[in-house]
Amino acid sequence: LVWAHVQTRRLTRPIRALAAGSAAVARGNLGHRIRLDRQDEIGDLAGAFNRMADSLLVRSEIDRELSSTLNLQTVLEALVRHARTLCGADLAFLAYRDREAPVATIAACSGERGTAIRAWEIRPGAGRAGGVLAEGRPSEAAEADGRRDSPEDRPLEEEGIRASVLVPIRLQHSCVGVLGVGRRDGVPFGPEAVETLQRLGDQAAVAISNALAYREIEQLTRTLEAKVLQRTRQLSEANAALEVSHGKLRELDRLKSEFVSNVSHELRTPLTAIRMSVDNLLDGVIGEVEPALGRYLATVKNNTDRLVRLITDLLDLSRIEAGRIDLHRTAMDVADAIREVAENLRPMAAEKELRLVVAATPAPLVVWADRDKVQQVLVNLAGNAVKFTPRGGTLTLSARGIAGAEPANTAGDEASVAEPSAPLPSAPLDGSVMPPFVEVSVADTGEGIPREELAAIFDKFHQVRRDGRHKAHGTGLGLTIAKSLVELHGGRIWVESQVGRGSRFVFTLPAASAPANAETETTTRSPR
Repeated sequence: LVWAHVQTRRLTRPIRALAAGSAAVARGNLGHRIRLDRQDEIGDLAGAFNRMADSLLVRSEIDRELSSTLNLQTVLEALVRHARTLCGADLAFLAYRDREAPVATIAACSGERGTAIRAWEIRPGAGRAGGVLAEGRPSEAAEADGRRDSPEDRPLEEEGIRASVLVPIRLQHSCVGVLGVGRRDGVPFGPEAVETLQRLGDQAAVAISNALAYREIEQLTRTLEAKVLQRTRQLSEANAALEVSHGKLRELDRLKSEFVSNVSHELRTPLTAIRMSVDNLLDGVIGEVEPALGRYLATVKNNTDRLVRLITDLLDLSRIEAGRIDLHRTAMDVADAIREVAENLRPMAAEKELRLVVAATPAPLVVWADRDKVQQVLVNLAGNAVKFTPRGGTLTLSARGIAGAEPANTAGDEASVAEPSAPLPSAPLDGSVMPPFVEVSVADTGEGIPREELAAIFDKFHQVRRDGRHKAHGTGLGLTIAKSLVELHGGRIWVESQVGRGSRFVFTLPAASAPANAETETTTRSPR
């Protein structure tokens, strides 16, 4: 019984040790080892367990090193070091062929000496190592096999390697390298070493893949940064060139405006003298004028008046662009200004048999504005309406009070509407209650304005192509001046038009909160 008890304990104790070791490894304690001094099957089992734990520990360390760095050289050196340890080898090495390189060169080597190995170049298909690189299959050899290494594998012989295992490093269905271990004592490695080395080769493939991806990302990043830097430099140079060009254009525009202003001033004096002389001749100051001469003088007078109006427009535009326009604001009734302009236009309208309508206003519409400038805007708008309304048409001038709302399209659903040239302020600068606005409109039953012309209708020197072929005669300054004068008053201007049915030009002015007999205010402002 005593002997049976001793034998039972001798058997169960190592089994319990094996079970405890398995549990420890399962919990992640890969450093746990079973120490049994036995030469039987249980001792062999304990040795196998310890080797398995060693392998798991090394793999864990390799995985940790792989995840802790993207430096390919560091990872490969760790792999060959662990390969030598796990396989019990004297020497371990890893050869890698970069992309389309013709040969694989040694990237890492671990063990004593290894000089010949480090200088080795492996060509696909040449020798054992070249065969592994070309075919992607492992190769094991030992001196006991009676096999001699080919001349291409001479570095193994020079290092005294008598037993070796070579496994492929596969990456995306192609072999990019060889991982090998060797022993100088000639003891074969066996299937277990081949399997272990192949697993390490697969880990090497993962490391190489990660490093290549990281290298490509770095290269793409550098390329992108270089392109961004190049584009930034080009944009900077272009901006500098644009600034220079813009400055030159501003200077040219200033010189042009100055030239136009000077020439206009020089022309105004002789034209005024010519007009006065023609008026005197027509009035018979030097005697009776014959009918034929009277017709010639009337033509001269009409063209002189046209030139005077042109020069006046040029001077007005020059002053507006230079910011030298003066506004003499007073509280004025817009309805009075409309009636006065209408009376001045009636002779022109009568010549074309136009019906000129001034819409009645139920109450005075008082605005805080420069009377002359408001009348100038009305004359420019109404004069265009008379010019472009066919014989027998209708011209309507009207005004109404509004609360600053967006303009309504009163010309029909199909009308083309140009956006207001300037937004109404949301509140006065002094923070008081927002005053209402007065809206003034000049409508006609003329030809209308094509949709494609609306965007540039208020541009300087722009002339509308009425029939798609010919431009109307004129300077193209009237609407530009009208827009600038309206905006100087803090209002806005726009147009509603439909081809074949007519146009409606609308502008707004701030209503006056002061009584009609308020003092005059003079301001000098540049357009917004």
